[in-house]
Amino acid sequence: MRSTQIKNRLRQLKSLKKRRPVVAYLTGNIHSDHPMGIVRCLYELFGREDIDVRYYLGTECVQYLEGIELEESRFDYQYLSLFEYTAFDDIDVLIIGFGTISIYHEGVDIRSFLSRMPQVPCIILENDTEIDGTVYLMVDNYEGMKSTVRHLITEHGCRRIGYVSGPIHNAEAETRLRAFRDTLEEYGLPCDERLIAYGDFSEHSDEAARQILEACVEIPDAIVSANDEMCSGIYRELNHLGLEVGRDILVTGFDDMEMAPFMLPPLTTVRQDLHLYGDMALERTLQYLRGEQPVSSYLKPELIVRKSCGCSAHVGRRDAVEKDEKNLLIDDVSALRKHQQRTWIGSLILRELLVESADSEAFFQKLALQMIYLNVSASLLCLLEEPVIVPENPASSPEAIISLPDTLCVPMVQAGKDSAAWSMEEAPRVSRGDLGGLLTGITPDQSFVFLLFYEQYQYGVLFVENLPEDIPFYYMLSMEIGSGLRYLYISKERELYRKQLQEQNEVLHYTAGHDALTNLLNRTGILLEMKDYKNERTGKKLVAMMADLDHLKQINDSFGHEAGDTALLAAADILREAIGPESLIGRTGGDEFMALFEKKEEPEAIRARIRALCDRHNEASSEPYYVDISSGFSIFTAPGGDGIRALFTSADEDLYRDKLNRRSDVRR
Repeated sequence: MRSTQIKNRLRQLKSLKKRRPVVAYLTGNIHSDHPMGIVRCLYELFGREDIDVRYYLGTECVQYLEGIELEESRFDYQYLSLFEYTAFDDIDVLIIGFGTISIYHEGVDIRSFLSRMPQVPCIILENDTEIDGTVYLMVDNYEGMKSTVRHLITEHGCRRIGYVSGPIHNAEAETRLRAFRDTLEEYGLPCDERLIAYGDFSEHSDEAARQILEACVEIPDAIVSANDEMCSGIYRELNHLGLEVGRDILVTGFDDMEMAPFMLPPLTTVRQDLHLYGDMALERTLQYLRGEQPVSSYLKPELIVRKSCGCSAHVGRRDAVEKDEKNLLIDDVSALRKHQQRTWIGSLILRELLVESADSEAFFQKLALQMIYLNVSASLLCLLEEPVIVPENPASSPEAIISLPDTLCVPMVQAGKDSAAWSMEEAPRVSRGDLGGLLTGITPDQSFVFLLFYEQYQYGVLFVENLPEDIPFYYMLSMEIGSGLRYLYISKERELYRKQLQEQNEVLHYTAGHDALTNLLNRTGILLEMKDYKNERTGKKLVAMMADLDHLKQINDSFGHEAGDTALLAAADILREAIGPESLIGRTGGDEFMALFEKKEEPEAIRARIRALCDRHNEASSEPYYVDISSGFSIFTAPGGDGIRALFTSADEDLYRDKLNRRSDVRR
């Protein structure tokens, strides 16, 4: 299936002239030096081409929170679902830094991962799996690691060598560990498994170094690290024990990250030429866009020798580039000031959003204004219709990756000084594949995509046009926006609960004041409303009416209480029709009714109408009993100062007189 879809897409790309092509780069672990370096190179190289690029950034931060108890750090598993949003973009070519994605999402499989992505041509970085419709670019991890271990053995005579590996089941980490073991075997050296520890490719590898040192009767000659960042923890642990790197213990890394030449001592490592990575990725992307079929390739690694391995000299192109110290200091101070200002701004933005959390349109308007204030070239917010709770499960479990709906809301759009915002209910919707056209018209050339979530609640994504060096700030801002969205939805839920409670209170109030059978006011309801009714009609003539359903007891005794209820309902309908809709009427007891209304005719006319309506009902009814109503009236001028009970005394006496004329037997 994938092979057929890729071939169809390649045919489409051959005739792609109607719009700029779109490339998406998917990466994880963007906080680390290596993936950030690839992003910088791709940003620079693709910026020279007539191509739109989206960078979907997995910004897992757990490794930077070592020793810090933060609940937020438990929810990095959410980032695996970020890449699902590519379904809404109109992507022509995918570039996937799979090695960075698989580090912190244990169990994720490249084939199942690709099956959930847009079925377009794909360039995979850091994984050499052969899959239809894909090519891979990968440094030769095996030869790179062998060159390092060989250097320690042949140039420095190392015999006891410890090894700090990357995560278990990570393809790059496994290849480098295999090269380490094979090189020892090649030189006839034993591989002591006690001298192998496992880190997570982050700088917090102190414990792994400690494990190796504690396993040795004598300190090892060297410790080889599977990447440069873990060397930071190795350096710290050795310094803590009073051991000097490069003299007491030799240390080497892998990747040649930016800080490697500036570590004390400078780090011997294997260089991955990221610019070459970028050049080759761009070349293969252009081949795909021309409808051609590129080929996979391994990149040749280069051993960069510095003082951490005991060599007195160090070489490398990057080391030869020196900055003027004064300018470097000025740049550092400016960068620090910018970082401080943005940190404060991020906190202020969250406060501003929380102020508007009761109104979604105002919330998104405020966010758009903040983006303008930050001089963002363009930004776009794409949200789920309702937040989704993403459960914490292994990455191999389908439940760990959300199933997105068919549409997303776009409640905020900003381009330069212009912006637009809508409430969630009124926001424009985009369907799968439709977002590309909207983004092309708003975000120029290259944009970064950040996941929006708060703990287990996921809301959507933020597209931002900015520079790679601004990624850490917008990552922080995406966290702030996620917190703001949580408050927005809490306010929405609270308002919904308030309305439901109000409706329930109205129901309770109605129930408390109304008769459940006839739906007329009950005694409590009519007595409460009579006061206002009279006061609103001061100076007018009012009629107080008392009425009884004749022989209710006989109906109940002869035909059952259900028949009695039917008779009461009929009596209620007759009285409503007889005295009119503007009257106040209630059932005040078993067979008793009470009403209050303006005098528009003489009471005898009303009594006659009640009797006529009873006769009409009895003629049409098939019930084995008659429905007859006795009534009594009194007239007074509102508001009437003698109290409710006194006003109805005369009507009650008139009712008693009318009852003397009722039929003796209600049965037909």
